[in-house]
Parts: sequence; structure tokens; C-alpha cells
Amino acid sequence: GGVSKLPRPPEGPDEDGQGPGPGPTGPHGGSGAVAGPLDPSTQQAIAETEITPEMLKEFDTILDTATSLMAQSKIDDARGQLVRVFPFVMQKPESFSKPTRARCKALMGLFMQSRGAPMAAALLRQAVDDDPAALDALGDAFAAQKDAPHARALWTALQSSQADFPGKAKLADKLK
Repeated sequence: GGVSKLPRPPEGPDEDGQGPGPGPTGPHGGSGAVAGPLDPSTQQAIAETEITPEMLKEFDTILDTATSLMAQSKIDDARGQLVRVFPFVMQKPESFSKPTRARCKALMGLFMQSRGAPMAAALLRQAVDDDPAALDALGDAFAAQKDAPHARALWTALQSSQADFPGKAKLADKLK
């Protein structure tokens, strides 16, 4: 449904035919741009899209795929998956469970952190606020896939927060 009907940003030269548009090298350097605000037509399409149980299932699958891609250091591919879910989570948070919101924000925060984007820390804090236990589990998932840097980033964010959750006492051991 609705996700496939959203407009996609152009990937090529900008309007004057010179230089890259918002494609692979983007305004922030490196490969994979950090997206700016959504255009009004995309915001309207998201607002008008009814989030169905089937879509929620698909969004969870997309987040699982993004997690695997990120664990394989395929950061830009993970971003390609995340941008299919992230706008919905941010515009319609009430449609998503706290664990799903936390995972999505954490994954986008990790992507942004890899690109040096200043909003990364704020997104990770929002993810902690949504569901710290979900972030701990996401860190465990990264560790199980032998992705220590992303696991460490999540556990560090959790440890530095005031959030209390069942696994908090074990964070110091995980960070060793």
C-alpha cells in the first residue's frame, strides 16, 4: 500500500543539471545523505494513510532488515529501509507500539551518528524515552550479529540515561 505510493526523492543531478542532487553523496558528504524535512505532499500522504495491522507487520519486517543490514556495515542500505518507516513513526507515533518506535528511532539515530549528524544524540534519547528495554534488546541483537560498535552505542546511551528497566544492572558488564 501506502508506503510504495509515497514520492521518492530524485537521485541524480539537481535542477540545474550540475552536481549531485540528494542522491548518494548528498549535502553532508560521504555516501548516503541525511534527509531533510519531508515535502508537503509527502507529509499529506503520510497523514492520510491509515496504518493497518498488515502495514505494522511489514514495518517490523523492514526494521528487522534494516537491523541486519546495519550489522553487516551496509549503513546506506539500512537507511534505504529506514526511510520507509521513520516518517510514519515520527508523524503518527500513536499508531506504533513503544518498542517499534524505539527501534526505529534508535536505528535512524545510529545511521545519523555514522554520518556525524547532530540530531543523532537527540534521536537516541527519544528512543530511550520510548522504550529502554527495546533498545537493550536491539543492542543484544547487534551483539549476536557480531556488531559490537552499534551494540555499544545503544548500551552507552542507555547507561547514560536516567531510564530504569529490568536489564539496566547488566549494562556495565555488556560494555566491557
